Amino acid sequence: MTPTLKRELVDKVERLAAELLAARDDGLFLDRVELGREGAEDVLRVVLDHPDAVTLDHCEAVTRELGARLDEADLISQPYRLEVSSPGVERPLTRDEHFERFRGRQVSLHLYRPIDGLKTVTGRLEGLGAGGAVLVEIPARGRKSIPRELVAKAQLSVDWTRVGRERRGNGGGDGQ
Repeated sequence: MTPTLKRELVDKVERLAAELLAARDDGLFLDRVELGREGAEDVLRVVLDHPDAVTLDHCEAVTRELGARLDEADLISQPYRLEVSSPGVERPLTRDEHFERFRGRQVSLHLYRPIDGLKTVTGRLEGLGAGGAVLVEIPARGRKSIPRELVAKAQLSVDWTRVGRERRGNGGGDGQ
């Protein structure tokens, strides 16, 4: 499939999914649609979002509803696997609205080239600055303005070692 045909197909699926989610009226909205290949299989990945949380029940219901609409529309001629999921706790940040919505959260930025000797920057997201630069408060280094064109990948970041300590400290661990 040519890149142009792939983009057209993704655009059609995005419209179909957005219409379906708007009709549901439960706060779900479309984060993104991806069409790719995994092994010998084409995968259509539809990522949902919600102001509170995307649940397994949300994913199952949308899979059924969207699968039926895709079959009816007959947009994809070859066999494919439909995956409907949430963006996850370490979700990618790809749009300007993501950088504003998750202001104050910890992020990791993977850079095309090092800045101040760092190829990966982790810190508190402070939104977007002039020219769309990503503003990050980096521990022991202060506030940095990182041009978007230098960011290869941006995502929310979780300090899993801290999560474990917090759980144990609140009685949620094994007590050791």
